[in-house]
Amino acid sequence: MGCGVWDLDGQLKHNFCDDGKLRVNDLAVSADGQRLVVITESSIVVFDFASYEKIAEFQLDDTKLTSVTISQDSRHMLVSMSPDQIKLMEIDTGDVIQRFEAHVQKQFIIRSVFGGADENFVVSGSEGMCAYCLVI
Repeated sequence: MGCGVWDLDGQLKHNFCDDGKLRVNDLAVSADGQRLVVITESSIVVFDFASYEKIAEFQLDDTKLTSVTISQDSRHMLVSMSPDQIKLMEIDTGDVIQRFEAHVQKQFIIRSVFGGADENFVVSGSEGMCAYCLVI
């Protein structure tokens, strides 16, 4: 099915991939409940989570997208990629604000999160039993 929304009775309310072309690697809902960000292997798809309309789609064909985290202000996302990249991006425009390349991600899915009270740094795991704190 790919990606859908169900009610508490198990009834499908909306299917985001009616055409069967949305194979989801990861997804996140913004803290304000307005955006759904879906990560496929090579694209980022942003939906309005209230109307279910697609807002934007960004193709990133040079890497494999693995995970996404959204900031508390619902404006930015961290997109983890294999091999060895994390991008801090604007959700609505896809603009890359900063790139991080200190960690290692080749075989496993490595997740990244915003850290600190003002989310002014990024924390990421890494293959080889290391963790990294990266300053924004």
